[in-house]
Amino acid sequence: MTSAPEALARIQAGARFDTIVCDVHMPTLNGFELHVAIQRLAPEQARRFVFVTAGLLAEDRAALSTMPNRVLIKPFRIDDLREIIEGFLPISLLR
Repeated sequence: MTSAPEALARIQAGARFDTIVCDVHMPTLNGFELHVAIQRLAPEQARRFVFVTAGLLAEDRAALSTMPNRVLIKPFRIDDLREIIEGFLPISLLR
């Protein structure tokens, strides 16, 4: 998907994802706003969020400190992203 409103609409329609990789800073809805909206609709999906950012402002750090979600700081290693995604997958898919 290319936008937060599109992701929200798909989840509202019943789509489910193994992992949701979401930038903190986006137009329309930022990553935190999208996370809150999805938390209301599908809490299990909100737990699958991985936040990505190029840098954290003080208010971003405060918000993320209250969440159990993982955070990747850009630039990140593809192996780090792969490891996080694999942590969300059923073991049967990893074999």
